Amino acid sequence: MELLQGFRITRPIWIALVDFVLYIHFFAKTTHASISIERSADYGVFYSFDGVMEVFNDPKYFNTTAVQHLMKTYQETYPYDPRRRYGRRKPFIVVESTRRDSRRSVGWMLARSTGSRYMSNPPRSLVPLRELFDEYGGLLRRAFFSISMYAAAHDVLEVMYRYPVVMSGYWHDQAAFAIAKEYPDIEDLPPPGDPIYRWPADLLKPDLVFFINAPDRGQEGWKATPRPNYFKPKLVEVMRRMHGMPILEINDTYLYDEMLQRVQVHLDRYLTGKLNFERVLYKDIVSNNRDRDRDREY
Repeated sequence: MELLQGFRITRPIWIALVDFVLYIHFFAKTTHASISIERSADYGVFYSFDGVMEVFNDPKYFNTTAVQHLMKTYQETYPYDPRRRYGRRKPFIVVESTRRDSRRSVGWMLARSTGSRYMSNPPRSLVPLRELFDEYGGLLRRAFFSISMYAAAHDVLEVMYRYPVVMSGYWHDQAAFAIAKEYPDIEDLPPPGDPIYRWPADLLKPDLVFFINAPDRGQEGWKATPRPNYFKPKLVEVMRRMHGMPILEINDTYLYDEMLQRVQVHLDRYLTGKLNFERVLYKDIVSNNRDRDRDREY
């Protein structure tokens, strides 16, 4: 009886301990998520336009020549919100890659084969300012590329009610690189589902993202036995954890013509009937003057 009485006395304490452990677990998980989001701006991952502007409005940056030129150019080029449009919008497709040449080549070919407008990031309006921010580097440079995404989104909205749009490099490009660079090992990355992998709520979403996982490449072509690359696996893993929209990974072990065919198969599945395809070969694009392709940018 004494033992049972003792059990009755200690049982509420046991329940309290369980509740305390569960609370600590939930609090730690929630705190980790909030910390990862709060710290993300320090290494250049932004989740709102206002968050980017906080950097430019910082007293130590606001009066710099680069920021003053940027603010003037942005306000003159993008004086209004183009979201208030009517009609049915066309598809907006983004091509990302671990290699810029793969991303650009597949993006060019996809735009040509679907009659889409090809756009890049930063947009033309802000490209002349890039060198100014390259000189500063660090957070200010990353903020420049982030505001460039909002400018690029503005350009997409201007044309996507008339033409489909293909863009090479968008938010995932900057965010995945910064996150992978910030954490030393894959094991240190925030877990899947962490808010750090979510898309900014106020940034135009693409309908579909293609992520080209390209192998390492040497001066004489693809490497059969490349040297260890400890950064790329982290970058790939970060891209795989991004959520909020379809991201289709394509292993770049194919010729560009074959990659384009694989992309078209996915488009026919995810955007059925929304795009028309024409036969385009990589050699045809290379043989033409690439300035003609750049003229397709808005």
